[in-house]
Amino acid sequence: MEYTFRTVSAVSAPASRFVPPPGRVLHMAGQSEPQFGDYVRLVTEDGRACPLPAGGAAYTSLTWDSFNPDSPDAKRECGEIPWLLARPWPLTLNLALWLGADQLVPIARGEFDAALARLGTGIAAARRPVYLRPGYEFDHPGHAFPPDAFKAAWRRIVEVVRAHAAGGAAFVWHSFAWRPTHEERDPIDWYPGDDLVDWIGVSIFTPAPKQLNARRLIEIARERSKPVTICECSGTRHGERAAFTGAALWDAWYAPLFAFIAEHPPVRAFSIINYDWDSSPGWKKLGWGDARLHADPELLRLWRERMRQPAFLHGEPDLYRLLGWEGESATSAWIAPSPGIG
Repeated sequence: MEYTFRTVSAVSAPASRFVPPPGRVLHMAGQSEPQFGDYVRLVTEDGRACPLPAGGAAYTSLTWDSFNPDSPDAKRECGEIPWLLARPWPLTLNLALWLGADQLVPIARGEFDAALARLGTGIAAARRPVYLRPGYEFDHPGHAFPPDAFKAAWRRIVEVVRAHAAGGAAFVWHSFAWRPTHEERDPIDWYPGDDLVDWIGVSIFTPAPKQLNARRLIEIARERSKPVTICECSGTRHGERAAFTGAALWDAWYAPLFAFIAEHPPVRAFSIINYDWDSSPGWKKLGWGDARLHADPELLRLWRERMRQPAFLHGEPDLYRLLGWEGESATSAWIAPSPGIG
């Protein structure tokens, strides 16, 4: 189906928060304790083979107490926030906030203010930049978010979290960047306003040139003067890529990803998911295959080589300062290991 895209005039808004210096792209990884742990240990070799990531991904909801290390919610798969915050190097948080369509109107009415205040307080206590993605992949047909209800809920979320987060939150408007969207709408229909959005986010699971709507989100970002983050991406082996390995898979998926980043200056961050999708019955049915970088020696070599390029911003001692963080950092003195040639 052909979409008719429309432009909405930008309004004066504060500068986006926690944007890397010019020419740098934030390197993050996800999105559970085992996956992130494998990425650090087996891909970066604890920073010796290539630099450590500058961000870790996690998920929460308005009914979870995920920042509380004594809560069972902090031990849920993909919700291990205290574990991430305890990593010994400077590490931002790429935090997805799950929302249900039935929560949107109550959120806007203030019925979840206590939960949002708890979330904001947790962000403040983290003492580092947190990229918060409320209602992530808002335009996914499976979420069925009515645009007006989503925008009203987003405004309430931002207002309450901002009031409690002590400047620690950047708000990421995260599209699933695919078609069809819910009700085959233009993603801009869900846009809540320049003053309420710091970043525009996309998901990329197919080769970037084939990722329907990703370029539309880049266009919106240019119109709104917003940076773009690839909130979730993974080198899936779907379809013709199922039999690809090594350089062939790199050329089919990873090279297009980095070309997409290089060709679109608004893209300032990405988060890689290093995961064997076939290991989970729920994901195996999608046919995404094994996307673990460390499972393929040539792929691993190429990834490490790319991550050692100076364009990427990693978990380095000056990370928070480079992102414009003005608060007191939670990370103690730490010296980055020297990347090898692995």
